[in-house]
Order: sequence, then structure tokens, then C-alpha cells
Amino acid sequence: MKMIAMRRGNSGSAKLWIPLVGCIVSAFVSSRSLPAQDDVSASVAEVTFDVLNDLPVQVPLPVPDYPNTRSFPDDAVLDQWDQLPAEQRESLRQRMLQVIREEEYLGLQDPERGQWLPASVTRLALRRAAANRTHSLAQRQWMGIAMHGALDQTQATQMWEIAVKDPYLSSQAQQKLIQTGQSCARSHWRSVLDSNDSPPGHVVVALQGIAALGVSDDARRIRPWLDRKQPDAVRLQAATALAAVQPTGHSDRVDLLLDPQLGAGTVVDQNVAALLLRGDASEGAARQRRQIFDADVRGASTIALQGMADHETDVARQLAADAIAFHQDGGRRETDLRRLCLRLLRDPVDESSISAVVSALADPVPQIRQDALRHLVDTASDENWRSSIIDALSQQLQSPHWQAAEQSILGLVSLGHRPAVAQYIMLLEHPVPSVYVTAAWAIKQSGGSDSDCQQVAAYMDAFRQKMLPQSAAQYPYDQDRSKQLSQLAEVFGQHRYEPGTDLLLFFVRRGYHPMVRASSMWALGKIYEDQPVPDAVMAQVRQSMAQIRAVDPDHPLMIFASAVTVGRLRDQQSLPLVEFGVGEIWQRVPIDAACRWAIERIKSEPESISIRQPTIPDANDADSAD
Repeated sequence: MKMIAMRRGNSGSAKLWIPLVGCIVSAFVSSRSLPAQDDVSASVAEVTFDVLNDLPVQVPLPVPDYPNTRSFPDDAVLDQWDQLPAEQRESLRQRMLQVIREEEYLGLQDPERGQWLPASVTRLALRRAAANRTHSLAQRQWMGIAMHGALDQTQATQMWEIAVKDPYLSSQAQQKLIQTGQSCARSHWRSVLDSNDSPPGHVVVALQGIAALGVSDDARRIRPWLDRKQPDAVRLQAATALAAVQPTGHSDRVDLLLDPQLGAGTVVDQNVAALLLRGDASEGAARQRRQIFDADVRGASTIALQGMADHETDVARQLAADAIAFHQDGGRRETDLRRLCLRLLRDPVDESSISAVVSALADPVPQIRQDALRHLVDTASDENWRSSIIDALSQQLQSPHWQAAEQSILGLVSLGHRPAVAQYIMLLEHPVPSVYVTAAWAIKQSGGSDSDCQQVAAYMDAFRQKMLPQSAAQYPYDQDRSKQLSQLAEVFGQHRYEPGTDLLLFFVRRGYHPMVRASSMWALGKIYEDQPVPDAVMAQVRQSMAQIRAVDPDHPLMIFASAVTVGRLRDQQSLPLVEFGVGEIWQRVPIDAACRWAIERIKSEPESISIRQPTIPDANDADSAD
């Protein structure tokens, strides 16, 4: 998380405290892992294409022949590491790292798994780790070994060196020291805090360890590091440590930190004050937390709200609902705060919390709006709330915020709300790609009826009319519109909508994008499977399948879809063509599998074939035609 680092007196430490505050604040905000969505068109991660997932044949993948990694080089090789040629060093590096990746965490469950590691590796790691400030191979080796058991005095000393010098392994080394509770580690931490000359990085690591110990007598060692003369990162970590070892009794210090007449109230001061109040449930602390929250300082307001949630739940929930509404109405509230607000509103569920979560569907941050949608969908599993949530999502389809419309479509599909299809069709004309592509996908997911297919056909026919006067070279390339048309073509296939045949034939020949053409071909196969096939359809299928033998063949997606359609139509005349395609594989489009399946279909009796129903493929398949 980025943090505004402006303060009076010590701006040079911004690089230290910015990531630290991010870690501190993130500790208070729990959220689900969500797919990244950085722009409008990329947010339609849920769009899928049946044309790539309707084949009951699995393509065998070669199994890589990995070398045996269950051994390290012998002692002599390791001791002469620096003299080895670069190529040999890199080969050995990969070999040893693979061993560590396989064993270091398994050793936590079964320490004996790590006993095969030779002692010389430990010695080499100790020598190199003490001298190297970067995440060297030796340090990776050392961490792998250290995870297998308790540390002796020498190992603990070396682990401390890693904790204070190595940015890559610092947190892991510190965690190991805390877990083992070594007396030498505690003496290191306390000696660092007792010295006025300790480097800031050492002080931060020592404060983390002291906080984990939670010994109240250490408060006297921590307090001097709260002074404004100290680097910002040190002050923030000191506040965290002091609150851990002494949860209460900081009101006077907090008042001084928040008093602007004393030159206080800066960003760092507000964050330090909020951290000091974390464990204090007194009325005075509640007043100070509210003051910090109302100041809306980045980082501090989130920490203050978490403190309220711990000690004043009802107040925190009301403030959370107000904060989300304020942000969606054009105000500003930081991202971490809004995420925390959503978490606070999850339980218990009431009308005001539902309203606040619905407003978060329009949040500019994808993770927040998706988390809000998940909460609504989960809540709708309770029949007492289902109708209210469906009504709220249906209203959001007409929201001026495209984010809310997109998320509402996804939510209504998840809830299986079939009457919303009419609104999805209206959203096909929406100006934002995220909405009009997701609307097309939703129509397909909802099954479709004859009436729906007629409206979809009218929409696609309007595109055909625009394309008719143009040559193929003049077609505008529109990735998002092509995704939409592909979804709509598959609606015809799923519903076996024969009146859409002419449109599908047109888009097979003159689609925007290979995915549009492939989806149209797939739909023709679905419509006429085990049915009389019009001559125009059969001629087009054979023509498309013949491209497999062309000097400059058609796009692999089209060849794949043509092979599947040939199999569905059981076209004996195309059998030599699909036999020709056996053995052809292009990236993620398994032409070989399609041709093998088509051969089986053509040569088998209709009743002996079972066709697997489409399932949801990987979201990246939407872009596999690029």
C-alpha cells in the first residue's frame, strides 16, 4: 500500500516507513483473494466459450523428464563454489534450490525428512550468509536447513545476521527466532534497543521480536524509540511493540501526538497514536479513536476503525456503512478502510448493511466490488434475504456506474434469476465493454428462450447490416465486440435456434474475429446434430474443414470448431479431412483431439456416443484467439 510520507522533521525515512505501515494496516484487513482487473475490458474474467470446452477427448500431455534433485553436490564442489564456471554454478544452483523447495516445508511436519542434507551445506551456508547482504544461494540453503529444527547458539547468531541484513529473508529469519525463543535472540533484541547507536533497520527487527515476547518490563526500552527524532519506520514499529507489551495507559501520549498546537497531528503521529490505542477499551481511548477516524488520515483511520470494531462493535458498523456510502457518493476513503468496512458489515446482516454493501458494487477497486458481490451472493443463500438482494441487484443493472451494472449481472446469474434476461438484452447496447460482454455471457448462461433468441438475432442482424457494404479488409477489429458476438452465437447453439442459421453462416464467413467464426461454426453443429442438415450448412462446414489441407490454412480455432461440427453432423465425405488432422496440435487448441473425436463419431452408431455437457473452462481461454 502506498502511503503519503509528508511530515515535519524527518522526511528522509519515508522509504522505511511506507512499506511498514502498509504491512501494519494490512494486518487489520482480511479479504479474499480475487483476480486482478486493471482496466475495463479485462474485468470480464467470467466470460467463457463453449466452443473450446465441448469435446469429450482429453489431449495427453508429455511428462517432463526432470533430473533427480534428491541430492546436493559433494563437499569438495561446494567448498570451491567461487572457482566453478558460471554455467556449472547455475546448474548446481537450480538443483539445490529444487531440493530446498521440496523439503523445507515438509520438514516442519517431519523433521527427519531433512536429515539427508550434508553437514557441509550448513557450514557453507553459515560462512556465506554472514558476509552476504543479498538473498544468495547460501542463504536460501540456510533457510531450508534452519526450518528443520531448533537452533543452536551459533545458528541463532547467524539467523540474527540474516534478519537484520537480508531484505528477502528478514521476516522468515525473524519468525524462526521468535518461534524458537532463543535466549541469545532476546539478548540481541534488548541490546539493540538499549543502545543509542543501533541502525534503524536493526531497531525495527528488534522491536518486532520484543513485541512477540510480550514482556511488560520491556516497555521502558521501547518508549524512547517513539520520539519524533527517530525515523518514521522505527516510531511506527515502536508503537506496535508498546501496544503489545502494555495495551493501556497511553492516553496522555496520544493527546500530545494529536495536538496540532504542539506541532503534532502529522500523518506519522496519527498512525502512531492509532497503534498505541489498539488494546485500550476505555472511554478516553474511544474518544481518541473517533478523533483519529474523523481526521481521515491514510492508515490511521483504518487502524482506528479496527480498534472500534474490537471494543465498540455497533459504532464501528455504523461508521463502516457511512464510510462506504460517503466514498461512493464522491468522497474519498482509503482502499484498506473500505475493505475493512465490508468485513465489518458481513455479520450480522441487516437492511442498512445490505444497502451499504450494494453501494460498494460501484467501487473503483475491483477487489472491493467483487468482495461485496460475494457477500451478497452468500447472504442470498438465506431465503429471508434472497428476494431483497435480487431486487437490489436488479435495480443496479440501470446504475450510472458501469462497475455496479457489471457486478449485478454476475450476481444475478449466480443466483439463477431467469427474469433478468430481458434486462441483459437491453444492456447489449451499453457503452462499456465490461457490461455488454458480460451481458451477452449472462444471456448464454441463463439458457435463453425463443423470445430471447429472437431479440438476440435482431441485435446480431443489426451488426450484419453494418458489415454487408464492407469488404473483409475493412472490418473494424474490435476485441470486446467480438467476445460479445461469440457469446451470442453460442446462445443459438445452446437453444438449437434454427432461425438463426443464416446469421451464423454469415458470421462463419465474415466474422470480426476467429472466435466469432469458431463460435458460429460450433453453434451450427449443435443446432443440426442428429437432424437433417441444410445444403448450405453442409457446404460451409466442408469448405471450412478443407482449410486443414490449405497451403495457408484458416485460423486453428476455425479448424478445431469445423472438426467438432463435422463429428456432430457425421459427415462421411469429410472423413479424409479429419483423418488428415490427426496429430495436429496448436497451442491450447487441440485439433488432433477434435479430429480423433470426429472420426469416432462418424464411424459409430448415434446411440453409442455420449456427448459431455460444456463446463466452465479457464478464463484465459477468452483470449486464446489472439
